[in-house]
Amino acid sequence: MHTGINGEAGEEEADAQPEYSVDDAALIAVNDGPFKHHLDRYKYATRYDDVDPAQHRTAALDILRRLDERLSQSAYLRGETRGFADIAIFPFIRQFANADHDWFDAQ
Repeated sequence: MHTGINGEAGEEEADAQPEYSVDDAALIAVNDGPFKHHLDRYKYATRYDDVDPAQHRTAALDILRRLDERLSQSAYLRGETRGFADIAIFPFIRQFANADHDWFDAQ
């Protein structure tokens, strides 16, 4: 319970703080490791020597397809409840999509 503006006790929102799970940790590890590696080399290819941005785009897309498969089974990555991974991974997916909206939308 929390104290409201007028000092009255009230119930906290059930989904205000998603719980962190082992599954979240595994999903975030893939995002922060392989996905981020490929995202950077796709989006910022000129910063790296001898990279093929198309190869890295394809590798990143493969990772996103695995997430999409999970989301075809439930509303969120961990099931029917929004988890920490959903929130943590979203900005990276947005970056990937923003690199080439038309291509991303066609996938």
